[in-house]
Amino acid sequence: GVWNGLTPLDVTKNSLVASITVSGDSVYAGGYSANSFSVVIAGYWKDGVWNGLTPLDVTQDSAVTSITISGGSVYAGGYSTNSSSVNVAGYWKDGIWNGLTPLDVTKNSWVLSLFVTQ
Repeated sequence: GVWNGLTPLDVTKNSLVASITVSGDSVYAGGYSANSFSVVIAGYWKDGVWNGLTPLDVTQDSAVTSITISGGSVYAGGYSTNSSSVNVAGYWKDGIWNGLTPLDVTKNSWVLSLFVTQ
């Protein structure tokens, strides 16, 4: 019942938490935070500390829509916009981008939910 505000990249820009998970004593909140250039940066807050994720194109938006922890690894699903301004579905595993093959490379796609089993 206690509010925990998260520090954005730029306090004058939008940020969003789309998914929260707990692993051990740590809380992970996945989403995005816009930078000073209004580019939406995918990432997550771990115990309130921002961790940005590398996009396909640093001038384009990306976002985390689902986050989970498995075997000590952080999996963050979402999208990253490519240089053709198309959203590419994929996930980051420990910060490394893994794009998924879309049905049509000219259409937007996203990961909305992510579940990992071992």
